Amino acid sequence: MRQSMEVERKDIAQVYKLEISELEENKAHVEQQVQQLKDELDRVQKQLHHGGGGGGGWSHEQERRMQRERAELEQNFAREIGNLVQRLSAEKDQLEAELKLKMDQEVMVVREEYEQQLAQMKCHHAEGQRHLLHQLHQERQWLQEQRGFWESRLVQSEQEKLRHEKRRNEEQDLLLGQFSSEKTRLEEQVYSLQDAAQSSAFHISQSEASLEECRGRCGQLEDDVRASRGRCLELEAQLEEACSQLEESIAFLESHESLSRRLEAEKSEVEAELQLVKAREGGLVSQVMQLKEELGNIQAASDSLLQDRALVADKCSRLSDAFVQQQAQLQARDHTVGAMRAELEELHHASKSKAAELDSLKTDRTRLIQDLKEQAMAVDKLQLQLDKRRSVKESLQGALQQEWSRTSQLCHGVEEQEEELCRLRQENVSYARLADQLSTQIVEMETEITTLREHLRDVSAQLNDTADLVPQLRTQINANTRETEQLHADKEAEAERLRRALRDAQDQQRATEDKFEEEKKKMRQQLMELETLVLALEEAPPPQRPRRTQLEEVRVENSALQEQLKVLQQEVQILEDEVDKKRSKVDELQREHERGREEEERLHRENSRYREEVLDLSGRNLQLSSDNAELSARLHGDQESLRLLRERLATVSKEQGEEGAEVRRLQAAVTQQEREKQQVQGAWTQERHLLEAELSSCREKLKRVPELEAELSGATLKLQWLNEDKVKVQREADDRNHQVEALQRSILALESENELIRSQLHAATRDKLGHAQEVTELQRKLEDTRNKVEELEGSVRTLLQEKEELCRVMAVQEERVSVTLQEETHRLSVQNQELHHKLSELQVKGQDVQKLTQEQKSLKMQLSELEAARTQAADQAARADATLSLVQAQHTRQMQELQELQGRVYSRGGGSHEQEQLEGRLLEEQRRSQQLEETLKRQSQQITIKQDQYEKTVASLQQRTDGVELKLKAVQTVLQEKVQQLKEQLAKNAKVSTVMQEVYVENSQLMKALQVTEQRQKHAEKKNFLLEEKVGALNRLLRDIVAAALAT
Repeated sequence: MRQSMEVERKDIAQVYKLEISELEENKAHVEQQVQQLKDELDRVQKQLHHGGGGGGGWSHEQERRMQRERAELEQNFAREIGNLVQRLSAEKDQLEAELKLKMDQEVMVVREEYEQQLAQMKCHHAEGQRHLLHQLHQERQWLQEQRGFWESRLVQSEQEKLRHEKRRNEEQDLLLGQFSSEKTRLEEQVYSLQDAAQSSAFHISQSEASLEECRGRCGQLEDDVRASRGRCLELEAQLEEACSQLEESIAFLESHESLSRRLEAEKSEVEAELQLVKAREGGLVSQVMQLKEELGNIQAASDSLLQDRALVADKCSRLSDAFVQQQAQLQARDHTVGAMRAELEELHHASKSKAAELDSLKTDRTRLIQDLKEQAMAVDKLQLQLDKRRSVKESLQGALQQEWSRTSQLCHGVEEQEEELCRLRQENVSYARLADQLSTQIVEMETEITTLREHLRDVSAQLNDTADLVPQLRTQINANTRETEQLHADKEAEAERLRRALRDAQDQQRATEDKFEEEKKKMRQQLMELETLVLALEEAPPPQRPRRTQLEEVRVENSALQEQLKVLQQEVQILEDEVDKKRSKVDELQREHERGREEEERLHRENSRYREEVLDLSGRNLQLSSDNAELSARLHGDQESLRLLRERLATVSKEQGEEGAEVRRLQAAVTQQEREKQQVQGAWTQERHLLEAELSSCREKLKRVPELEAELSGATLKLQWLNEDKVKVQREADDRNHQVEALQRSILALESENELIRSQLHAATRDKLGHAQEVTELQRKLEDTRNKVEELEGSVRTLLQEKEELCRVMAVQEERVSVTLQEETHRLSVQNQELHHKLSELQVKGQDVQKLTQEQKSLKMQLSELEAARTQAADQAARADATLSLVQAQHTRQMQELQELQGRVYSRGGGSHEQEQLEGRLLEEQRRSQQLEETLKRQSQQITIKQDQYEKTVASLQQRTDGVELKLKAVQTVLQEKVQQLKEQLAKNAKVSTVMQEVYVENSQLMKALQVTEQRQKHAEKKNFLLEEKVGALNRLLRDIVAAALAT
């Protein structure tokens, strides 16, 4: 728009120059015609002067007729000139009124449109603010609900923790009560054994005689007792081994309890950190909402600025249309002026006296020049208004650019906050994983505790309750993970939206670059026009017009060159601003590359951490498999120990049967001591039951080992006492028959009990075999999961290798791009410095041009003064010629009169006195004529002197104008050089723009590759997560199976 206005202005100035040059040419032509008429008039006067007396009357009448025609022509010419001036002034007033009316109407329309737009913007802003406040209120309510939900969940978890602690304390209390009850029972047994020992000692003292008789028979019993003693020693060794194993398991349980406490403390710390992270997430969400509101406001402001820009463009187009209309009116006026000029030329050809016409033409020319000046002033006013509008437009563009810079800064801040959110999200995920790991460790510890507490039947129900509570916690943790995944998906959607906004900004940037390319093309066209103008000026032939027209053309050209220089300076400034913008954009791209590199490094670290975690999980799986193997070995060992116990019980029952047979054979001998034998046999059966109970509950009684040893020592003493008693019993066999029958009944009961125990053992072995099969199946499933984990690890490694290759490629490309960008920025900075230097030189040359224009103006003033002096001299010469012609006419008339009088006197033949008078008058007339001739000569000499001075001044002015023209030519050459340099700069800028476009394309390709790798990585993470869930499910199945086995 601005360029079209400038072109139209140049065209109008060129038209005005052409019209002025035509007027000057017409003036020169009219001056030549006037000079020709003057020469012809002088020639006619000379002919009249030399013609003689016969033609005197005819010349006088011809003179009168010429004067009358001349007066009529002058009157007609003055009347026509007056009509022309009135018509032109009326047209001028009408055009000024119409232009003013149009300007006022357009200003009113623009004002109304701007007020309407301002009202609409205010309404939109108010609506947007209300909408944003409503959204902020909804988000705040949602955050409060989420906060209440998480607080309730925290309270529930604390309650569950307290419930678990309460249950653990109850279990400890139960164990302590059981231990105290067992201790009291053992103490009672010891007291009963002591009483029995006292009673047996009393009976021994009574039956020493009877035992002496039975010593021979009890030798075999002593051998049997020795064998049973060896067996008891073996049982004691086994009991000691079981006690050591139980002590190790107790130490292991204590260490696991301490570890569980530490894990609970760590879990509480992790929960506190999660709460802090959630609070930070809430703050960041509020900040993101605020930034969104600011972005919306900025976008609304940018839209309003774009609308204002469109309105200003519409106004400029309207003004250009008005200017075109004015130009058309001026062209119509020029046509009327041309018609009037033709009429004036016809009047000039028709008239014979052109002096008055020259004066009227001068007045008309001055009036036309004034009119043209006024029109030029009006055009200048319009141009000033356009410049003001243009400055307003540039200020709006600057504000728009500032808003864009602010939006870019806000986008940068939003990206940083998104990075912070991503980092916090990753910390959340790591904390969640830590919580999962802790929960899995807790589950593993619980399973180990359950495996180690297999023989604690009273606590198994409570452990099952805790095992039922653990899946609930697992479901809660899974719900938490799902919620975190949902938040992650929301954040990813928000990031995708921001990426779309970034793509839109990149599209706008490409549009601005296209506009910049168009502006560069326009600048190139302008430069080509300047070059053609300069070449036309150089190739133009030397002017044939007068010097005044040449000086005016030079002045106009200087003003046009100054305007072009200003335009070029403005365009150079715009180019510098655009270069600065591009440099800032390049810096932003570099920062984005650095952020992308940091993100890739972070992802690489996370992948390595995930790989370590997978390795840890595989190690844990191996450890679990080894623990399962150890547990199976323990089960086999327990089965072997049970088998040995069964065999020993069978041998004991056989021995008891043999002893019963021997007792039957000795019934006659021990009938007298039957009561004592029944008492001893009851004590012995009680001791045997106690030993069997101790063997069945050997893994439960860890702290009773010294008491059992004391009991065993007491049992050995009792066995010795029994041997002594048996020696005495041999003497009293007849008295103990009733005791033998009681022993047989008790043996039968023991055998039935042994059969029941054997059936229970068979059922337990079948259950254990089923459990072993289930364990093998679970181990097979674990091996399958391990294989899948290894495959996933291989895929993750391949992805990591691909990612590392991409990172290397991106690093190489970024280094190359950074080096090229640094080189280009350095080169552009050097070129900018050179341009600044050239601009300073152009400013200095502009000052020189201003000085030259001032000198040209002073020369024009001097020329105008000389022109005025010349016109005065011409007027004086014309007056002198007129006076000379009048004097000559009077002289000739007087001479004619005197000749007529002389002829009359001669014809009358009068006296000599009259003749003398006539001769005296003739002499006086001759003297007067001589005096007049002398005065005329002096005046002509003065005129010639003035003409010489005028010619000298004109020559000096010509020299000065030649010098000014040379300087102007030098300035034109310098301008051509600067134009060439600007062309080279534009070519370099085009190369830089192509390089930038290539960089943008490479960056887009790298972004696509990164997106592909991120998708692959997400797919691998999902697979890992599914496998972890499968492993957790298998662990739960193992725990349930072990708990069921313990319950049976």
